[in-house]
Amino acid sequence: PLPPAPVPSPSPGGGLVGLYVAMHQIGTRIGSGRTLRVASPAMTGSDVRDVQAFLVVVCGQQITQDGVYGPATARAVVNYQRFFHLAADGVFGPASRAAAAKITLTRFP
Repeated sequence: PLPPAPVPSPSPGGGLVGLYVAMHQIGTRIGSGRTLRVASPAMTGSDVRDVQAFLVVVCGQQITQDGVYGPATARAVVNYQRFFHLAADGVFGPASRAAAAKITLTRFP
């Protein structure tokens, strides 16, 4: 597994500006990529971290941003999907990605 990642806040600047920049970048990246689901072995990578950061910062989910798509991330995805009236299956696929990108880029243009 990847080491834990904090809520994105790149410098220079850090703080709210850094968070804004990080979330805009995540919103740009999150709209495309592979379909993420609980699997064995676990799916890992920066795309998983982007989804986890979205779930924490934008959706208020309390999960660890460790870059591993496990049961806790899948449950957070189900919560997100239910809230935004998407198919609540815990799989972060094309529909979830498109909605997440739109939501993130609307809040962090």
